[in-house]
Amino acid sequence: MRYFVYLCVVMFGLLYSSQAFTSVEKYTPAEIQLIHQIYQQQNSDISLSQTRYRLYENQFLLSEAQRLMPNKVVRLSDVGFTTGYHVERYLNNLFIKQLHLPPTIEASNNVKHFTASWLTNTLGEYPANGQYSETQKNTLNLVKLEHFAFPAMSVYDFIKPLSMQIRFRLHQGDNQLFQAEIAKKHQYFINLEKATNAFKAKDINIDNLISIAQGDILRPSIQSWLGVKDMMHGQSPILEQLEKQVSEQQINQYYQANKSRFKYLYQITAQGAEFKNRNDAVKFKNEVAKSTFNAALKAANMNDIYSKFDNNINREHKKEWVVQLAFTQNENELSEVTRSPAGLWVVVLTNDYEYRYFAATGQTVRYQAIKSVALQNAHQQYQQKWAAWHTQNEIKL
Repeated sequence: MRYFVYLCVVMFGLLYSSQAFTSVEKYTPAEIQLIHQIYQQQNSDISLSQTRYRLYENQFLLSEAQRLMPNKVVRLSDVGFTTGYHVERYLNNLFIKQLHLPPTIEASNNVKHFTASWLTNTLGEYPANGQYSETQKNTLNLVKLEHFAFPAMSVYDFIKPLSMQIRFRLHQGDNQLFQAEIAKKHQYFINLEKATNAFKAKDINIDNLISIAQGDILRPSIQSWLGVKDMMHGQSPILEQLEKQVSEQQINQYYQANKSRFKYLYQITAQGAEFKNRNDAVKFKNEVAKSTFNAALKAANMNDIYSKFDNNINREHKKEWVVQLAFTQNENELSEVTRSPAGLWVVVLTNDYEYRYFAATGQTVRYQAIKSVALQNAHQQYQQKWAAWHTQNEIKL
C-alpha cells in the first residue's frame, strides 16, 4: 500500500510538471468507451467517434495551455481550487459510479483530535491578502497529517489546493469542514487503488484517466482563453492581440460584406395625440380607424403632439419619450393606447420610414468589424494549430 501511494504521488507530480504534455497519450478503445458512457449521461446523442475526437482535442488544449499559460493549468484562479483538487473529485465520482463503490467513506478515528481549537491554534491568523508568507508556510509544513489512505503530508500541502473561501473557514476553526476534506482525500486514495486494480484488467490506464479528467475540467477555460469560446469575465488575451492586428482593409471588407447589419431607421413621419382619460384615447383611436388621423384630431379639437417637430422626427430627437415611442411602432400601423411616464394615454401613427447606414469609419462599424474579424481569425488559428497537432502526432480522427 505504501509503495502504491508513493507511485501515486510521483504520478501526480509528473502530471502537473512543466513536462506533462510533451508526449501524447494514445487512448485505448476501452478508455474511450468508458468516457463515452460518462459523456452520454450529459448528452445521449454523442457518438463514440465524437468522444474520441473530444478527448484528443482536450489533449491539444492542454498542450497549448501548458505552452501559453502554465500557471493556469495548475490553478485557474487564485481564489479557487487547484486543478489537481478538481481532478480528484472528477475521478472519485467516476470510480464510485463505474465500480459501484460506497458514496462516502469515514476517515477513521484519526480525525477526532482535529478540534476547532486545534485547527485555530495550528493554522493561526488567515493572511489578509490570502497569500501565505514563508514563515507561515514553514510553520504549517512542520505539522503532518498521517495514518490515512493518502500519503503523509504537511498541513500546508493539504490546505494549499483548497479554495480561498474554504481555507478562510478553516482558519476560523471549522473543524467539521476540515474533517470532511480529509475524508474526501482519504476516500479518493482508497478508491484509486481499487480502480487501478479493476481497470488494469480492462485495458484502462489510470494515468490516462487523470489526463482525461484534467482535459475535461480545463477545456472551457482554455478555449475561452484562446478566444474560441465566450469568456464570462474579462477578455481573451489571444483575441486582444488579434484585435490589434485587424487592418483598415479588413474593416472595410467586413463593412461591405455585412452592410445590411448597419442599416438603421433614421427618420419617420409621426402623428400623435395624448389624453388624460384612457376611454377618450380608445374612442379617438376608433375614430382614426374610421377616417384619418388628421380628421380625428380636428373632430376632437386637439393638437398633434409631434407638431413641434413638424411631424418629422429623427434619432436626434430621441431624448423625448414620445419620440422613442414613435420609433418602436410599425410603419403605417396605428399604435395601441399606451400610457406615458407622465400618466397620459397616447395614440400614435407613423409612416414614411427613412433608413440610413452607419458610416464605414464610424465607431459602431469599427467595433463590430474588429470584434468579428478577430474572432474569425482566432477560430482559423485554432483549427490550423489543432490540425497540425493531430497530424504531427499521427492521430487519425
